[in-house]
Amino acid sequence: MSLDNKYKELITSYDCSDADWAHYVRDNLDTILASARWVELDPFTHNSMKYRLEDFLKDERLDPSIAWIVLIINQLGSNLDFIGLSRIKMPDFATIRRLRSQYVSVRSNYTKVRE
Repeated sequence: MSLDNKYKELITSYDCSDADWAHYVRDNLDTILASARWVELDPFTHNSMKYRLEDFLKDERLDPSIAWIVLIINQLGSNLDFIGLSRIKMPDFATIRRLRSQYVSVRSNYTKVRE
């Protein structure tokens, strides 16, 4: 795998398996909330996808790895709370992508300094 491919893979990984990334997202929560938009939920569709936020995101053509960010900005504890909602706040994906790019840049610079 080339270095370019590894970088692209790192920069497009939005899941919370990296604790530093999760912390960076929480530190920038105000930025995410400022650019977020409300999405009205169709009762039938929402009922058929209850407890399945990742499937809902796929249906909305969004990366399901941002589900944990959606849970945070909507103050939901887990997928089990994705039920009985009339609308949900969705983060702006361009903002998430920009934050991820900034995080990867800062992290790579920090790693270089430590080496």
